[in-house]
Amino acid sequence: MKRLRLIFIGSCLVALFGQLFAHEFYVSVSSVKFLPEEKRLQIKIRTFTNDLEDAIVNRGHERPDLDKNSEHDKSVELISDYVRTHFALNIDGEVAEIEFLERYYDADVTWSILQVSGVAAVKKVQVENKILMEMFDAQTNIVRFDVNDEKKFLNLTKKLPRDVVVFEE
Repeated sequence: MKRLRLIFIGSCLVALFGQLFAHEFYVSVSSVKFLPEEKRLQIKIRTFTNDLEDAIVNRGHERPDLDKNSEHDKSVELISDYVRTHFALNIDGEVAEIEFLERYYDADVTWSILQVSGVAAVKKVQVENKILMEMFDAQTNIVRFDVNDEKKFLNLTKKLPRDVVVFEE
């Protein structure tokens, strides 16, 4: 199983780097981890900071200058609003209430940290991830799940912005 996972990840990386040099590349990576002892889902979303700024401006706001000394006073609110508008979960048939916890910057990347509280068990998750899809037709949003010792991946695009994963108990 580990070997198959390594082959899969390696193949994805080769494909991604091949496409990177062929044309512009737009990707976000999200991680959804179930923490059963805390009864919550921990969500981390990684986007390129300049693309996130452009998306916020595209919504009619002034440039937030993320990760700069001149960062907009409402940058956390703007990021939270954008992410929560474009990322949604449905857990076992129930719409999840996603709470934005924080954001931090790492080089040219913005990490958004979110959570869903009060989750006793996870069997089926529907995810909709439209982050940056209004900006780039070639946007790809990879969502990685770590639930009940199972790891699963979704590759969401403008043509398929929503999908479902099912986990064993």
